[in-house]
Amino acid sequence: MGFTLAALELRSADGETHALEIERNDVRSVELARRARLGGSITPPAEYRTLVVRLGAAWLLRNGERIPLELDPAAAADGFEVPLTLALRRRDAASLFLEWRVGDSFPGGAGFAPALSLSTEAPQTALGLLYVTDAGTGSVLALERASGQIVGTYKTGSRPAAFVMTRDRRRLWVANEGDGSLSEIDVRQGSSQSVVGIAFSAGTCDIVSADRDRWLAAANRDLDSVTLLTSSGAVMSQVGVGRSPVRVTSAPGLQRVFVANQGSDSVSVIDLASRTVSATIEVESRPADVEVDPDGLRLFVAHSNSPNLLVLDAQTLATTNSIFVGSTATDVLSDRSVPRVYIARSRPAELVVVDLRMNAVIRRIPLSGTVSQMAQSRTGSRVYAAAPELGAVLVIDVILGKEEATLRCGERPTDVVIAD
Repeated sequence: MGFTLAALELRSADGETHALEIERNDVRSVELARRARLGGSITPPAEYRTLVVRLGAAWLLRNGERIPLELDPAAAADGFEVPLTLALRRRDAASLFLEWRVGDSFPGGAGFAPALSLSTEAPQTALGLLYVTDAGTGSVLALERASGQIVGTYKTGSRPAAFVMTRDRRRLWVANEGDGSLSEIDVRQGSSQSVVGIAFSAGTCDIVSADRDRWLAAANRDLDSVTLLTSSGAVMSQVGVGRSPVRVTSAPGLQRVFVANQGSDSVSVIDLASRTVSATIEVESRPADVEVDPDGLRLFVAHSNSPNLLVLDAQTLATTNSIFVGSTATDVLSDRSVPRVYIARSRPAELVVVDLRMNAVIRRIPLSGTVSQMAQSRTGSRVYAAAPELGAVLVIDVILGKEEATLRCGERPTDVVIAD
């Protein structure tokens, strides 16, 4: 037994409605035991009082054939209204869980009017925690930011290399380089929800959330490909790119994913609408990372063997600047609030600060170890950097220009995310 969703809408206390994008049209009774993602969207801050569910059809499934049920006219026209109490402020998030009481969905005769109830959960991630992938133990560690104390451990696949946190701060998607898989972790439940296998020898080394959490893109270094998945983990495409793709980033407003191909000295541009490579940009020797600024306007490419940071127009793909920073780059991070870019280097171990208004390096901050990947706090004053060889996360004050603390964690931390 099941029904087909036609629309999902949130109705605020003042009567305004906001449509939620449907990701899964068909809902089946046999799947009620599993929480399946039906849809979601970014909505304006408001007090929401109703979830409106409109149906397109209802049916019984027998031997693979759908037998139509008579649908209550209100379900298709006005929709079912499910009471809701939800206050969303700017940057707030919440998960809504629909429960379908199958036995109450037949009020009489053959008419079908699904009885729905609703529960609400705010993300349970403690704001301010650091999450760190530890390739040495095959896990993600949750740390208190101030003390560095480990307050949670979540099992992943072999040698997790990178990960991304969803916008609702509830789930982590982890790229496991050792076994070519992706792990989905529910940080509230503290467990792995699913594992998506790509290929054991894929060398899956990076992952990014694209198009506001609708897509995931994972780089497979040893397959010369990028795997595109839906946010629920369904593999949609394997896109061939250049040789040895090592990093991915996205420009949601442009519906693009950019891939640094270290083996072919290029950046592949993947168009999410067509799921194909729409352009290939020739860059300098051994690109190590790509990054898009918060506005989605500029693309930055740093290199292992070239001393230049390339600045490109993310839309036209034209190079607009080349800034000398030094070779042996390992990571690039665009500042959230000011026009600056941070480049981590391995020889010497340092953080290079580039002011984009001056198009020049304004500071070089010595570091105690080589950094693999970085994250920035919401205030912008600190950068947290995973240092695998030190078994630590470095805390760098970019205002004062110094490394201020070392948080020991795990055996080989490779990536860091801040839940703020």
